[in-house]
Amino acid sequence: MRRLHSKPLFRDFECYGDFSPTGPTCITAVTCRSRPDWCSIIKMNVRRKRDWITLAAVTLAIALIVRGNLGTTQALSEYLWPTAVELMPLPADCVPSNETPSSEATRIVEFERSFYRLNFQKIAVCRTPRRFPEGEPDFTEQVFDQETRRKWLPLYVGCCSYQYRRHVAAVISQQDEKGSLISQTALIQSRWDFLRSNWKKIGGP
Repeated sequence: MRRLHSKPLFRDFECYGDFSPTGPTCITAVTCRSRPDWCSIIKMNVRRKRDWITLAAVTLAIALIVRGNLGTTQALSEYLWPTAVELMPLPADCVPSNETPSSEATRIVEFERSFYRLNFQKIAVCRTPRRFPEGEPDFTEQVFDQETRRKWLPLYVGCCSYQYRRHVAAVISQQDEKGSLISQTALIQSRWDFLRSNWKKIGGP
């Protein structure tokens, strides 16, 4: 290995390897005579940055290859996107409530979570004086506008659940003499399951 500096960079040890203008960086194989721990930390940081750059480059390359395949591009971008909570917009007159959803609503949510291998995020309950239908598709058409229905698509198995990318919302209405109690449970699909379910879209026409 070639020695890059004739004089020690630090008073108590010398380093060998590639160096940037602002200081030493252990990018390639580097040997430090007196501070091997110093070099191992830098090598670890550089390796982590290099891995992220490689992942981003591969993601961009695949997105360019599929050329406008929106489902695949969304799947790849969602894989790298930070996890967040997404809820469907409910009617403005639906006031937050501390009431507990019925056992039937809990059963529906648990079935959806188990069947689609989802992770629980949060639950929100609100009450409205209006009596919304409890069944589909009447409930969806009366509660959500066209833009929301276009964004959140209904899941095929189960009831009252809608998906937007990795996010799933189970929205259940219960009628009583006061109006309707609406519970919305936010669930999320794992990054790997979401990417795998959209992978078949690569190479499509």
